[in-house]
Amino acid sequence: MRTLGIFTIFITAAPLFAFAAALNAGVVNGVWFSDPNPEAGEEVRIFTAVQNSSGETVSGTVAFLVNGDIVGSVAFTVDNNEVRAVSVPYVFEDGAHEVSAYITSSQEENVVYTIAPDTSVSVAPRTKPSGQDTDLFDPASLERATTSLAVVTKTLAEVSKNVAARVKPVAESVARDIESFRDTILATSTVDTVSTVLPPQEGNKAPPKAKGEAYESFVDSSKAIVKSDGVNFWKKVAGIGLSFLALLIRWWFVLVILAVCIVFWLLVRGRRVF
Repeated sequence: MRTLGIFTIFITAAPLFAFAAALNAGVVNGVWFSDPNPEAGEEVRIFTAVQNSSGETVSGTVAFLVNGDIVGSVAFTVDNNEVRAVSVPYVFEDGAHEVSAYITSSQEENVVYTIAPDTSVSVAPRTKPSGQDTDLFDPASLERATTSLAVVTKTLAEVSKNVAARVKPVAESVARDIESFRDTILATSTVDTVSTVLPPQEGNKAPPKAKGEAYESFVDSSKAIVKSDGVNFWKKVAGIGLSFLALLIRWWFVLVILAVCIVFWLLVRGRRVF
């Protein structure tokens, strides 16, 4: 409907008055708005149209007034027999306002420039907080969002539990294989016997059931390696390193969380992850 109105203005645009010895150009009869029902605090554009039937190209500046005060201006150039829309942005306060436009300057002589009469507009108080969506304060929307969040949280918890149940035995098996390889490296040979650095029961222990128990196992094995005799320095370093690797594998969930945090940090800083 607004498009039809603007089209009608453009088609029927003509000077409001003219003198016999003068050529004619000017703004059409009235102004219009990008939002026909603006609210206080909302930025809208104020439009008018410059028409030219002077027989030559005209240039100048159109000023827009609200309640008699100039609130913006824009330069224009219009060829003969053309109509061109110009506009400026403006934020209204609530209440009634009178808006008009006129050509303040021109570069051509012998041209009568018409003035757009006042157009009244009533601006209503803003119905929603500036910069915020009223849907955010809708109780129904808030309830739906809360329900959705609860469902997502429950689903993630179930998925995490299932993943942990599948990964934990595998991680424990890999960790025990690493510890077995460590024991092989640390084995010391003599002419009569082969003894291991770690106590014989070390390999028969039940898998640690908690992160704290895994850490205690790492500390105990590291102390035993350090205190062992007949093992050179580099084998001790390798043994402690393998014990630490087994600890990290048992703490696989912590590593996953750390990786997620690093990826999130890189994304926040605008860096590429890969």
